[in-house]
Order: sequence, then C-alpha cells, then structure tokens
Amino acid sequence: MSKKISCISPIDNRIIAEREIISDSEIVELIHAANNAQNTWSELNIAEKAVLCHQAIDALLENTQEIAQEISLQMGRPIQFCAAELQVMAQRARYMIDVAQPALDTISIENTNSKKRLIKRIALGVVFIIAPWNYPYLTAINAIIPALMAGNTVILKHSTQTLLCSERFHLAFEQAGLPSNVFQYCHCDHQTTEKIIKHEGIHYISFTGSISGGATIENSIAGLFKPLALELGGNDPAYVRADVEPRSEMFKQTVDNIVDGCFFNSGQSCCAVERIYVHEHLYSEFTDYFIEKVKQYNIANPLDNDTSLGPLINDNAATKARQQLSQAISKGATACIAKNYFNTEDLAKNYLAPQVLLNVDHSMDIMMSESFAPIVGIMKVKNDQQALELMNDSQYGLTASLWSNDENNSMLLADKLQTGTVFLNRCDYLDPALAWVGVKNSGRGCALSVLAYQQLTRPKSYYFQSLKPSVD
Repeated sequence: MSKKISCISPIDNRIIAEREIISDSEIVELIHAANNAQNTWSELNIAEKAVLCHQAIDALLENTQEIAQEISLQMGRPIQFCAAELQVMAQRARYMIDVAQPALDTISIENTNSKKRLIKRIALGVVFIIAPWNYPYLTAINAIIPALMAGNTVILKHSTQTLLCSERFHLAFEQAGLPSNVFQYCHCDHQTTEKIIKHEGIHYISFTGSISGGATIENSIAGLFKPLALELGGNDPAYVRADVEPRSEMFKQTVDNIVDGCFFNSGQSCCAVERIYVHEHLYSEFTDYFIEKVKQYNIANPLDNDTSLGPLINDNAATKARQQLSQAISKGATACIAKNYFNTEDLAKNYLAPQVLLNVDHSMDIMMSESFAPIVGIMKVKNDQQALELMNDSQYGLTASLWSNDENNSMLLADKLQTGTVFLNRCDYLDPALAWVGVKNSGRGCALSVLAYQQLTRPKSYYFQSLKPSVD
C-alpha cells in the first residue's frame, strides 16, 4: 500500500490536500525520462527556451487570484499579501530569462588564422530542486528558470506544506508547450528524497531550508561528487547609525521599513531582520516609535482581507519561538508588548502575537539563533565598531542592513560585514540582478544574477589548431 503525505493548513489544521509518495519504480522512471528529455532540450537555442519560459510565467499570472488563495491556505500568509508573490516571481523570472544569453555566451579567446580557442557553457544534466514553503513560488523560481534556460531538465520536490505549488508549476509549463519531461515534479518523504539525490541520474541539487536539512543532504551525497547549492537561512541584523536624526522623515521611514522586515510573513523569511542594533543617540526614540508601529498589526485569520499577521506554520514553530521568548526574559530581557494587547484567545496555538524585547544580549538564543517568528530583540550600541562586532557575532551570514545618510562610512562597514548581501536603507529583499549567496552556516552557492548560470553549467574548452602552413 502506497504511503501518503498531507498538506495541513496552519489556519485551522484542516487537510488541504493529500498525495501519494513517489515509489521506487517511479523514481527510476522519473529520472530516466528527465535524462532523455535533456538531450533534446539542451539543443534548443536560448531564444527558443526563453519563449517557452515566458509563456509559463504568463500561465501562472493568469491564475493569480486562485493561486494567492492557495498560498494563504497552505502556509498561512494573509491573503492581502499573497498575489504580490506572483508578481515579484514574474519579475525575477523574466530578468533571469533575459540575462541568460550574455551569461551563457561562448567566450572566444584571441583567435588567429591557425588556431581557435573557445570556452562554452554546457548544461549539467538533471537538476533536482528542493523548495521550501515560506515563499513557495519565489524560492522555487530562483532555481527553476536558470536551470531550464541553461539547458538542464528539472525535477521539483516542493515542501509538503506547499505541495500544490509544484503541481501549479507543472501545469504552467505544460500550458506553455514545454516538451514532455523537461519539467517534472514529485511528492516525497525524507527517505524517497534521499534516494533521488543519491541517484546517478541526478547531476545537481538545489536545497533551500534548515541547517540540519542541508547537513543531512551533504552527508547523503558524500563521495558522490555532486554539486550542491544550499540556502539555509539566517539571523539577520540591522544597524541604525547615529546620523539618522530622530523625528526626521528618514527616521520614520527607517522604523517603518525595519518593522516590515521583522514581521512580514510573521517573520518567516530567511532574510527577515531578527536582531536590531541602534546607536545610543536615538535608541529611546527609536524603540518607542518601533513598538507603536508593531502594535498596529492585526493578527487574525489570514483569509480575512484586513489581517496583517497570520499564524506560524505549525505548533512546533510557535513553541520554539515561545521558548526563545521565555529564555530571554528569564535572563533579563524586557517584553514591551503586554500579553493581552493582542487578542489571541480564540485563535489556535500557532498564532503568535508580535513581540519586541529590550535589554537583550548575545547570551540569549533570540539574538544568536534563527527565530522564524514575529519576535525581535533591540540592543543599544555606542559606536560603529561595537555594532560591527555584534553583527558579525553569528553563525549565520545571509544579509545585514545599515540605516544611515552616510554612504561612504556605510560602505566601509559593509566591506567588513560577514554576509552575502549588505543593504543600505533597505532590508528583506532580493534583487535578481545581484548574486544571492550566504556565508558561514547560511549556505553556499549562488542564486540569481548572471553568476547563477555558472554553477548550473560546466565550462568546456576548445582548442582547434590548423595543420596548414601559417605565418602566425
């Protein structure tokens, strides 16, 4: 009897969908079909691939409202924000389609009449993508489009929590006219996922998820020499410098943006702001205004149009966040929002009211580990050097944000920050023109930008020498 997986909505714990887990024989057929399709797909020129990929994005956008409803049901984001994910996904995908040609162009090296030297980018083969639930379309498209445009075929394994998204992608590519088996998907548990990544017919693996998940995959393919891209999350810091004048327009915009960076998607973002360092010159006014902005959230059923904060993905996530809060408070942190300020009595256990902690330090888990929840700690600092040391005091290194009018000094700080991305006066954002990378335990490899195509292809060199007499 085949095993099944279930997508359980965090809104009310009802089962949204059930699917059978792929069998061993189906795994073999799936990978065999992907390899056969790749031979033909790689022969299409980039312009032909671009047309099909653009048409797939068009097909997804035609169903924006329906898909937005599914996103909210599957992972609990307020419905008012869900359609925007499809729009941003489309922008990101189209950028990656448009830069494929220059990224994959053949390099010609000082050729003469007697010799020709070239470097071509060659597709790796079959790419297996393991995508997360928190931004189910944005995270998946980061790998899907460049993999396809580079001439690879794709097998997508989406999170059980958002399993309908893989089916939506497949339908869109089918409607676009993509050749059979160039894009496929499967529903897996941990055991079947391990069998797929170990299979000799899989040539590249892209994983977005937890550190423990990434470590498990690395261990599984040890000695197989397969390229692996890992995006493993963060505990991203923000630093508000002394030159942000209290009560100025920039001050208000800074607070507004950081609040959004902390609490959007209930803090369930790999690049959410999870710890804040504020210069002592403006600490008091910053924290007062910040707390008042947080109090404006409306935590309720995410299918209601006026809800701005939904549930965490499950009870375990909420329990972990509550433990972080309790530990911090037991060590001297101050919780700034009263327990009864947000009425959550009638909501399920995984609905967590937003919280701001002051008097925090780096002995507390909330400042050192990923929370993935609507909670944040704020620390006072004396100067840039102290802020820099605290920001770098982390096992993670995904993004960091600086808030300042001084671009020159901010650049000096940015150069010393141990992260893949540094923002100035912005946070929690991916620009498809920039490489998306992590350092330390935030991962390895590169998504987005022209550089993403380098890891989805291999260089192949050509040296053609003429045997005819030459004057060269």
